[in-house]
Amino acid sequence: LKGNDSTQTVMQTTAIQPVVYTTKYNNILGAETRLLWLGSEATGISLTKKAGSISDTLTLGGIANCPTGEYNYAVVAYYNGAEKNRVLGKFYVKSDIKSVTSTNATVYQNEEMDQIEFKYYALSAENVILTWTGTTPAGITGNGNNGTYLIGGTPTQKGEYSYSITVQGADTTITGKITVRELDYGTNPVLYLYKNENAYESDGVRNYLKHNGWNTIERKAKKDR
Repeated sequence: LKGNDSTQTVMQTTAIQPVVYTTKYNNILGAETRLLWLGSEATGISLTKKAGSISDTLTLGGIANCPTGEYNYAVVAYYNGAEKNRVLGKFYVKSDIKSVTSTNATVYQNEEMDQIEFKYYALSAENVILTWTGTTPAGITGNGNNGTYLIGGTPTQKGEYSYSITVQGADTTITGKITVRELDYGTNPVLYLYKNENAYESDGVRNYLKHNGWNTIERKAKKDR
């Protein structure tokens, strides 16, 4: 029995890199190869066999739908019920979260905001931890499903609201801020579309309009799909 095991780290709900083993004459009567977990079983990970004329290929693979931690296993060759050889291996399962959009947003009272999007690697959205620094913004909530977590809603109170978001057991913590402005069109309103959340306030066109008495109403331009 031979294999190319290399220790790896895999994110929850994602596929491990396949680990391939070969064994000679596994197709003869009384010979078999099994996967044994040395401790907790990694749900979603299994050993599949592809038979050949003089050797079999066995692949450890699957989706890590299991708690975070270290998983140790053995691939064991048997003949007539007696162990003949074994190869040991292990891998680690971790949780994580990544931002898909900008984590900062400028929005307006009583107007639905563009959602802030995250990709999480965890067994459930209940493992995502959203924490507001200070006051929780009225009308804004966080919800997750199938690996996507969204912060959005219709804010009702102006102000600046800082937050952090992480996943239970993860090393990653992401921070961001939502600025809620009063929706006041005033006189001489002009719609100003921007691309970069963090740069529009220094844009020359916007500053020219404001300097000349126009009330710029900033909105982030929608991305082409």
